[in-house]
Amino acid sequence: MMLNNLIYIFIIIQLYFVINGYTKKQVNLGFLFVRNSPLLLASSGYLQSAGVVTLALDQIKNEKLLPDYNYTFHIFYDDCLVPRASSGAYELIHNNNVDVIFGSTCNLAAIRATLMAKFYSVPTFVWGAVSTTDIANFNRLPNVFSTYSVFFSLGIATIDVLEQFNWTTVAFIYTTNYFQRCQNMFIDFERALNYMGSRVHIVQSFKTSFDPSYEEFGYFLKTANEKTRVILSCFEDDMYKRKFLISMFDNGLNNDEWVHINMEYKNFGFYTNVKNSSGEYYLFYKDIYNSTPDGRSDDAFQMAKKMFSIDLMRRQSTSLIDDKEILENIKKWPFYCSDCDVSNLTTLSRYVWYLNDAIYLWASLLNKTLPLYGDEVFTNYSLLRQHCPGTYSGKTGDMNYERNCIRTAYLQLRGLDDSESSSVYFIYNFSSVLLYNKELKVDDFAKRMFANWGNKIPLNVPTCGYKSNSCPIDIFKNHLKEVIIVGVIIIILILFFAILVIYVLLKTHYMVMRTAYLQLRGLDDSESSSVYFIYNFSSVLLYNKELKVDDFAKRMFANWGNKIPLNVPTCGYKSNSCPIDIFKNHLKEVIIVGVIIIILILFFAILVIYVLLKTNRKKNEELTRWIVPYIKLEKRIPAKNEIEKSLNSFTSSVPSQSSKNILNTKRETGKFMFVYLGGEAVAGEKHSLIFEPSKEQKIELSKLLSWEHDNINKFYGMSLDAKLPLSLWKYCKRGSLFDILQSDNSIFDAFFLVSLIKDLVEGLHFIHNSFLHYHGRLTSKNCLISDRWQLKISDFNLFSYRSCQKMKTKDKFWTAPEILRNDNLTGSQEGDIYSFAIICSEILTKKFPYDYNNRKESVEEIIYLVKRGGHNHLRPDIEIPPNMDINMTYVTIIKDSWSEEIEKRPTIKQIKHIIGTLKETGAKNLMDHVFGILEDYASTLRLEIEERSKELKE
Repeated sequence: MMLNNLIYIFIIIQLYFVINGYTKKQVNLGFLFVRNSPLLLASSGYLQSAGVVTLALDQIKNEKLLPDYNYTFHIFYDDCLVPRASSGAYELIHNNNVDVIFGSTCNLAAIRATLMAKFYSVPTFVWGAVSTTDIANFNRLPNVFSTYSVFFSLGIATIDVLEQFNWTTVAFIYTTNYFQRCQNMFIDFERALNYMGSRVHIVQSFKTSFDPSYEEFGYFLKTANEKTRVILSCFEDDMYKRKFLISMFDNGLNNDEWVHINMEYKNFGFYTNVKNSSGEYYLFYKDIYNSTPDGRSDDAFQMAKKMFSIDLMRRQSTSLIDDKEILENIKKWPFYCSDCDVSNLTTLSRYVWYLNDAIYLWASLLNKTLPLYGDEVFTNYSLLRQHCPGTYSGKTGDMNYERNCIRTAYLQLRGLDDSESSSVYFIYNFSSVLLYNKELKVDDFAKRMFANWGNKIPLNVPTCGYKSNSCPIDIFKNHLKEVIIVGVIIIILILFFAILVIYVLLKTHYMVMRTAYLQLRGLDDSESSSVYFIYNFSSVLLYNKELKVDDFAKRMFANWGNKIPLNVPTCGYKSNSCPIDIFKNHLKEVIIVGVIIIILILFFAILVIYVLLKTNRKKNEELTRWIVPYIKLEKRIPAKNEIEKSLNSFTSSVPSQSSKNILNTKRETGKFMFVYLGGEAVAGEKHSLIFEPSKEQKIELSKLLSWEHDNINKFYGMSLDAKLPLSLWKYCKRGSLFDILQSDNSIFDAFFLVSLIKDLVEGLHFIHNSFLHYHGRLTSKNCLISDRWQLKISDFNLFSYRSCQKMKTKDKFWTAPEILRNDNLTGSQEGDIYSFAIICSEILTKKFPYDYNNRKESVEEIIYLVKRGGHNHLRPDIEIPPNMDINMTYVTIIKDSWSEEIEKRPTIKQIKHIIGTLKETGAKNLMDHVFGILEDYASTLRLEIEERSKELKE
């Protein structure tokens, strides 16, 4: 009877599942993990993360989210590499038939794995450092579910902080590695600035090397010092954050002018994910990174007090669970990893709890949708997304998902006090990627937030300016020593004379002699005398004067006509100096002369003002003649059929198109726009940074306008009133040397290639002997080819401005190793010679620099090997095609020019002299040579046509 009841219950349960679409009882889970990438082990490594899966499944079981399901687990180690992420997703889906994939843990790898899973209708739940706004593009990635908020919200919150305190000029520094988390944060911050139309603008951005040095931090701080007092930062590792604080301290930034805002998405704020023996997390500025303590923790703390952290809310406490216990879970169900040695590990990965929440979110969504749709939810991820909005309780805090299934951010702005405890000042609670509610946790910014700044909010521009050259002179502060010395001398002199006077008075007082009593008298007409003055002396020198008259003129000088006689008579002692009353005697002449003088004064004043204004105007015109108003730039004339492209003819040096149609087939790119200026076709190079020219830069640009040289591309000026600043250059329709060398053309023989090298030498010789002294960023991409096949060097204006712009990794192929090592990208003539050598190797081999597209190393690895230097330094292989008869002297010049030792590189003058001594045979100039080749080609073609015609006739 009991058995029958059990069978009956079992049948009822099965019927329930069948009726409701529940037939699937086995769920296959796929994981993309990092195991072999040292850079990522601490953030999302397999050994440091997988143990939390057990906890997540226990929570799912305890909350009965997915009852009666069995799980199978499959792992693929993609190491956050894009190709492996794509192939790993394919293998998990195709070979293991997984229903869901957890990972990958880096931005690009996660996107690629999601795209692969999308093709098979499999959802991906990403975790780790996946925060780029690209992941929120649900039209492109409808099957992705992220437990991380996107960087765009972080950018918006940071902009609000900056605008709150009127900090409108900022510098941004970020470290990088192969996975570019901080670089994606910087890109999204720029996107947020553009979207918000903010007054905030980035005056300097700096991407460090993989392992940043104190020198490059110092260079950044030195250059930023002249432009801003607000620094934004992102660091891939807390060790580099501490290192940067120490560099700030060493460079004298421990004052009340500087503000440092660290932007993060780690939930740790000022803490790390490393615990001490008491189970408490270390503060990031403590020295936990060096085997031998450096003793700089106090210095780092001083700068940490001058820093704000804007980060996600601190995650819920997990101190009840020992990290070591979780690490040991990897050897148990579900992974049973027998070869996983975690004995030396003490800390979980940085993003481990996001993996926990990714699994919990997946189970929660299934719990909501299975009763509604049954097994369909395993093959239709849109059902999960449809029911995604809501709040889920995770280990990283409440997970709030908006209508597009994007986790909203809950950000806190924190600061440190002297007791090393952090306080929350602002809270940004986002309801979507863009919208937020702001909560202020302080009522007095100066006293609460800026106690470490002397209770004063730092200014965007310091009182004395960025260069400290605008301060009012404080004589007591700047010359205190001199003031004290002069003050002491004055006091001594005053005391000396006071004592001297007292001495004289006392000495006179004690002299024994009779004092005088004197009267000043005069006679009147009645012969009687009157007393006018009485002098009653109390000593030889001192007396009391008594006046006996109140009107000197009438009483004393009645006999003088009631007038006091002058010391010198009006007409002088000899009566020959009587003043002439010109207004009385010559009034008419005075008026005429006065009017003439006034007219002359006004005339000369106006003349001087006119000359000064004209001179200043001429100077200003000279300094600004390089400015081209954007309205003068004419857009290209649309062709009747954009699909029809005009081809550059090798048979003529004259363009086949009119000057007004030459740009019809050119489209605007991210870096260039193509326009007409006064009928001339020009290329406008776009610059990403705001350009505010100094007087020296204006002079430089004015001088460059007058440059005329066969191997220097014509510079037409700059347009500053466009959306982005533009440098305007003569348009060379044959393109850059970099592009043209990859084409297969019959005219590319030895003579042609050598001519290109000679043109490059001539152009570089001109620059090195000019006021510029060097180019600074010479590559084959800014060596342009004219209609007459002349090489022309371009992009040589404003190196000081260009050096502040981001440099693409591939463009560093031409950068000298000593410049790469300094990471300041400051140019030099020796650096130009190195770049010249790399370009020449491209010309002779007709390959990309370092033949990078055929090497096993990545672009970053090649740059690293060049930067490392050493005895066996990396340089391109010079393999000259067998049909090229090249003088080997050119190869020797190239190898000398890219020498690791700077002093061994030849100057451009020496290179020009050596090449000048080489004897070349054949045509006198390149165009004659090109025409000769084309004539031979035409003759050969004519003969072939005749032969084919004969064959057709026969």
